[in-house]
Amino acid sequence: MAFSTYDYQAPNPEQQFQAPAPELTNVSKKLGKAYLYMALGLLVTAVCSFLFALGLAYWMQAAPDSSAPMVTYLILSVVTLVVMLVVPFSMLRKVGTNRSLWPGFITYSVAMGVCLSSFILLGVDFYIFGEAFLISALAFGAVGLWGYYSKKDLNRMWMVLGVAGILVLIGTLVSLLMVFFAPGASVLLSLICMVAILIISLVVAAIDAYNIKKILTQGQGSDNIVLYCAFTMYNDFIMIFIRVLYLLIIFSSRNRN
Repeated sequence: MAFSTYDYQAPNPEQQFQAPAPELTNVSKKLGKAYLYMALGLLVTAVCSFLFALGLAYWMQAAPDSSAPMVTYLILSVVTLVVMLVVPFSMLRKVGTNRSLWPGFITYSVAMGVCLSSFILLGVDFYIFGEAFLISALAFGAVGLWGYYSKKDLNRMWMVLGVAGILVLIGTLVSLLMVFFAPGASVLLSLICMVAILIISLVVAAIDAYNIKKILTQGQGSDNIVLYCAFTMYNDFIMIFIRVLYLLIIFSSRNRN
């Protein structure tokens, strides 16, 4: 989820030796606040994911019939997916108003935690979670620095990403069809598509970091703007984390075999 582009205003040559505007001096402070909000969202997601998986697992063991917990889980999964589709549009409509974005951000973080709890329920090792988080954090930080310090307009890469996305979609469909004819080639193509999606997610995170810097530099740093920046970075991190986690699960399962 990326911000729309904003046009820069060329600085007045007569003002180039004047003291920097207050908006410019506060960019790092506002960006730091956005990262803090993002970290809070990730913490809420992690805690909710663990507690939900733990509670559901305990219910399945204690209940005489496991069908009730499973039906409940399926219903909640559908509800959370709907929530995760609706909440971003609702938050976007409130950005320019005085209505707080916090209820939407927290609701979205909780819903994401319920969705990610499926990895815990499937028995993924917590070591893999930690490894995926560390790799994702390093990758997210690297592309964030790229976007923040880039002198070129990274929004020009959207067309390239669009073409790459179409190719990945075609490759995914082909890999599904190849399951019946060439299973080995299907797995390889599917793995290539996963890596491609990870690369696309990293580039999107860099573009978002570039646009967030532009927005904050131009003084558009209200509380809602800063929180929406955090929400954007939160989504970027989650998308990177999920792809890294998928790849680590695949490689770890192959090593066991």
